[in-house]
Amino acid sequence: MGGTEHLTVRREGATLVLTLDRPEARNALSLPMLVGLHDGWLEADADDTVRSIVLTGAGGSFCSGMDLKALAGDGMRGQAHHDRLKDDPDLHWKAMLRHHRPANR
Repeated sequence: MGGTEHLTVRREGATLVLTLDRPEARNALSLPMLVGLHDGWLEADADDTVRSIVLTGAGGSFCSGMDLKALAGDGMRGQAHHDRLKDDPDLHWKAMLRHHRPANR
């Protein structure tokens, strides 16, 4: 199972559960989270035993949007995930939109 420091990935039977895991920031999207989402969708596509996907948020919030404080400051620089998003900043959405299994959002 993939995942990052801000996204957990787990299996529950034939369901892959992707959990946005930054409750202290109301699950605001970070670079590690975006890359983790991309990898999670690809993981589900590659595994024929995955029949559905649940995308959820930890701590009572789903997602407050992009982490604007980190974008405005240095919080998005110097991370290993930056290079993966540099060439294709929408890779996470593209992976989700071309995904071919049912998903609950």
